[in-house]
Amino acid sequence: MVFGPGGAQANGIPPLAAGQRSPPQLAIGNVNTLAAGSSATADLRETAPGGPGIPSAYVLDLGLPQGSPGTVGSFLIASAEDLVGTLVNGATLLFNSATGKFNPAPLPFLFAYNVTGIPTTGTSGGQVRTLSSLTIPAQTQPYLPLVFASVEVAGTVNTKVDLVARLGGAPNTQGGAEIGRGFGTLGAAPPAPVIIPEFGALLNGGSVGQVGAGTSATVYLNAEQQAATTDEYSTGRCVFTVVGAPLSS
Repeated sequence: MVFGPGGAQANGIPPLAAGQRSPPQLAIGNVNTLAAGSSATADLRETAPGGPGIPSAYVLDLGLPQGSPGTVGSFLIASAEDLVGTLVNGATLLFNSATGKFNPAPLPFLFAYNVTGIPTTGTSGGQVRTLSSLTIPAQTQPYLPLVFASVEVAGTVNTKVDLVARLGGAPNTQGGAEIGRGFGTLGAAPPAPVIIPEFGALLNGGSVGQVGAGTSATVYLNAEQQAATTDEYSTGRCVFTVVGAPLSS
């Protein structure tokens, strides 16, 4: 080997052999869905030729036919083995955990009943006075009767009259379950008491105020004297509405 200003020259050195190629690299490219009944396709594309010591690279594009449409199912919910009862227009299905079956039932919507034209009452004494009553026919779902009512009261400086809603009982008595109360104010011309629903016992796990399915119910709207003295009083304009809130069976 001779080195000089113009470079170097070597004699007697055998030529170097080219390196072997690495295994080719393969990647999945585009996968397209073809129409049912078509033949699958495969296209292998070279993306890099490779060379001595450098692997070649390829991409495989696929076309896969989709399956043929299946036959339309013939199963009917009405024929299900775990459906018990008759389907009617507008019904929904409720699951009965006791039987493990589904039962058709009406959709549990809120409902409302209203009393209009409630007469005034003249000046008289007495602790309890029924101003109106409202009978709700049997419903397919158990429900809570939510009472909204108000009444004008005129009395003496000794009168204090609450407006009370009672479920069941009898007129002019306190025998029914209390489901709403509007608190009166002592005085001759107090502000009108306004009823709001009350269901503390129910919220604590009881059933006071609940009406069962298939049972009619009567709600009495009473004026109930609260003062120690029972001076005479009268009632004027009055409104009375009951809203039924369905409960789970």
